[in-house]
Amino acid sequence: MKIRKSTLSIFLILTILISTISSSFAFAADTIDYVAAVSRMKQLGIIDSSVTNVTKDMTRGQFAKAIVIVDNLLDEASGMEGSTVFADIASYSDLSGYVNILLNKQLISGMADGKFHPEASITYSEICTVLVKLLGYAD
Repeated sequence: MKIRKSTLSIFLILTILISTISSSFAFAADTIDYVAAVSRMKQLGIIDSSVTNVTKDMTRGQFAKAIVIVDNLLDEASGMEGSTVFADIASYSDLSGYVNILLNKQLISGMADGKFHPEASITYSEICTVLVKLLGYAD
């Protein structure tokens, strides 16, 4: 019985050790894949060089800018700079143009408090909503 408990204990320790090591390798592989994807998006001009920490969440402002670039709305966005409906976006910032064009095309909306929160992390559901609308589907 004592040998059986010892064997079981060693087996459990090795299982925990192996699962810990394998999850560390999986995290490293995911991070490497993410680094390559971000690097490729920078090469394509979808995101700019201000995105330096690839382990950090994308902000709502960065996502708005990326969607404008992907949907080829840069000229329209630059024409809509200078005003804003959101108190937390300065009217003189280039972000105002990006947000205004996306708001005009009904691809994005503000938060419940009437602000846009450009520095807040974007959620998976917000990303999916914008992408579905970008594909031409309605609410």
